Amino acid sequence: MGIASLVLGIIAFIIAVTFMLAPLGVILAVIGLILGIVDTVKKGKTGQKKVISIVGLVICAIMFIVLIVESIFLAMGLLVYKSIDIDADEVANVMSDTLKSSFNSKFESYDGTQGGSSVRTLLNTVYLNNSSYSDHIVTVYYNGEEEDAYSLRNKIVSSDSYTVDISKDFDGYVYRIYITPRSTSLTDNYNNIDSTNTYSNSITNTNTNTNTNTNTNTDTNNNNSSTNIVGKASTKQSPLSVGEWGIGSQYYSGKYINTPVKVTKITRGASAAQELKAYCDKVTSIYKYSDPKEGMEWAIVDYDADLSSLDNTSYFSISSSVTGTGNNTSIKYNNYTYFVTTMNMTSSNSVSSSKIASAKFAVQLPIGCSDYIIVLGSSSSTQAFFKGQ
Repeated sequence: MGIASLVLGIIAFIIAVTFMLAPLGVILAVIGLILGIVDTVKKGKTGQKKVISIVGLVICAIMFIVLIVESIFLAMGLLVYKSIDIDADEVANVMSDTLKSSFNSKFESYDGTQGGSSVRTLLNTVYLNNSSYSDHIVTVYYNGEEEDAYSLRNKIVSSDSYTVDISKDFDGYVYRIYITPRSTSLTDNYNNIDSTNTYSNSITNTNTNTNTNTNTNTDTNNNNSSTNIVGKASTKQSPLSVGEWGIGSQYYSGKYINTPVKVTKITRGASAAQELKAYCDKVTSIYKYSDPKEGMEWAIVDYDADLSSLDNTSYFSISSSVTGTGNNTSIKYNNYTYFVTTMNMTSSNSVSSSKIASAKFAVQLPIGCSDYIIVLGSSSSTQAFFKGQ
């Protein structure tokens, strides 16, 4: 047993040098220590030499102390490494979001109604971006047709007004800009806009003129079909539930106006993925379907907007986003941070006889997470907040 104790002590010493197997070394040192003590006591009673037993005992005792210390440092190191790994993911997400915000800020300030001089400045910005930022090319559409940003500047009249709509790709970067002269019919130019954060849907109602032939008119009965819906005020700290009417906002006639909105349904998982894939497979879709990232799943949010108070509902434009709860702009789940962006889904749904418009958007969410907030309305105006499911 003395020899065994010595051998185990030597092995424990070797393990102590390698450091990584310290917990195993502790076990071997304890066994060697026990064998050394037993052998020393036994030989002491019989009068035999105890040198080997004592040497093995001493080595095992020393290695036990050393390996206990190493095991503690190893455990602390693993905890620190795990913490650093999680923090690194969060830092990477924050950096990505910062780069995205910096890129988008060059264009987002032009969203809405702009004078001709501002539009020319925007086109200069687009031209410079496309010349030096090949990772995120921005395409410009004028009156629904794709145009070269540099050449389009000659068509812009400084004294005229234009409507500028900013569209983002699935990753949240500005990638399309729609420019429409204010004198041009909105219905003609918003039919094909498919924005990430903005939904534009053209509606035409056919009415019969008793004095002449049948003519097509836009929303002639709008003022006679008020729904009298009153939405509730909400905040991120006090969000509404699915099915409740809130107060959001939309861009209309050159300004943001309050609009009653409600989330009607949230679909997640395989059903949402199937619906999104069917949408992306359409010829009219500008998106290509992709599977959700690891640990995430597709979710589709259906919502309604009450447009009965508007004079003209040829289109409606409501921003949508998904954020974290409380004061968090990102979603926190299982010690990870998620920054998500929405993808608008254009459908055949339009405005009912009571002027209730329906729309939907898709977003990737962490599997099992319900701690998120759905936001409808512009960040520069009134917003409605709804609890996730």
